[in-house]
Amino acid sequence: MVRQVRTTHAGAGEGRGSLRACTDQWDWQLRARCRSLGTETFFGTDSETRGARIRRERRARAICGECPVRERCRDHALRVGESHGVWGGTSAPERARLHRKQRRRNGGS
Repeated sequence: MVRQVRTTHAGAGEGRGSLRACTDQWDWQLRARCRSLGTETFFGTDSETRGARIRRERRARAICGECPVRERCRDHALRVGESHGVWGGTSAPERARLHRKQRRRNGGS
């Protein structure tokens, strides 16, 4: 989904302007290795067994391992508090641990 922002042209009247795409927050996703893959590799189902989850996450990590935007993806998931799926090669529990570690390092904020 493209977020749009209103821009005002020089000399334009109050309330007049144009819309342009604002992609600065998600353009990295266009380079992701997972871009053309389905979500089933990265997100489990409620009925997924432990063994199936381990195998699925292993496949996802292999894809993430060679991804040019892996760190940006992980950082995005940490920043927005993504609590599901594999992002940037990390699972939700791993991101929760990283988030807690960052908070402790920053004095609990």
